[in-house]
Amino acid sequence: MTFKECLTNKLKISLEAPEWSSAMKQAMVCYNDLENLECLDGFKCEVTQSGIAGSSMMSKRECAVICTTKGIFFLCPAIGNLPYACLIKPRDIRVVSSEKSLLKATVNIKTNDYVMKITVPRKEGSPLEKTIDKVYQISLR
Repeated sequence: MTFKECLTNKLKISLEAPEWSSAMKQAMVCYNDLENLECLDGFKCEVTQSGIAGSSMMSKRECAVICTTKGIFFLCPAIGNLPYACLIKPRDIRVVSSEKSLLKATVNIKTNDYVMKITVPRKEGSPLEKTIDKVYQISLR
């Protein structure tokens, strides 16, 4: 499945909505080959980004996390004029950990520079972990 198919069909995101439209524009500028990107799976979630020392870089935001053959892509709609697009390449992933509570599951992806905390409904926790593991295994080949 392609990047746009994953967003529109699987995650049911309207790319015509102004907040997602500006996020897609930023993603296309930063990562110009999105049209040909093969997607493994996608998840709608909340993401928090913090520095290694615990300093907050981005508070909890709605996000589309798309696991691709090139890495894990984070696409957040614009809040004000600030959309967010980030690609974590498989070779940059250092530690993946997870926590589960009664209603939510959290997956933490740690790189050398920051930690991405992904929060999804509990039932999506295991599929998200498995998909991130697939992305990581690609880097070991």
